[in-house]
Amino acid sequence: MLNRILLVEDDPELSDLVAEYLRGEGWEIEVVHNGEVALRRANEEAFAAL
Repeated sequence: MLNRILLVEDDPELSDLVAEYLRGEGWEIEVVHNGEVALRRANEEAFAAL
């Protein structure tokens, strides 16, 4: 089972808050700050959710 989420958020404070919460729920989080990078990462690796 995939346990990774790709979090796409351009606001660093909000992305830190959401990532911290999700990590507390047991998820491994990768944060990117724009759609271009998100698409590239989604094509490079499998994620449970974007």
